[in-house]
Amino acid sequence: MTPKKKNYLSRAQMAEREAASLLENSGFKLVGEQPEREFFIRVNGKKIPCKIRADYLVRRGRRDIYMWLK
Repeated sequence: MTPKKKNYLSRAQMAEREAASLLENSGFKLVGEQPEREFFIRVNGKKIPCKIRADYLVRRGRRDIYMWLK
């Protein structure tokens, strides 16, 4: 791995830690990182399987929320 790529990855990891801290400080409970969820959408009467991957799954009260942070 090149030094430039290592630097980019370390900055990304630091940003992810900061994001998790920000969510917790905002009253969210961290439930999972990079969670996946499968579901179906209907297109022209056909069920199409889909999958999403969020940055975090958080909980506030009784609600689970999938979060994408940019």
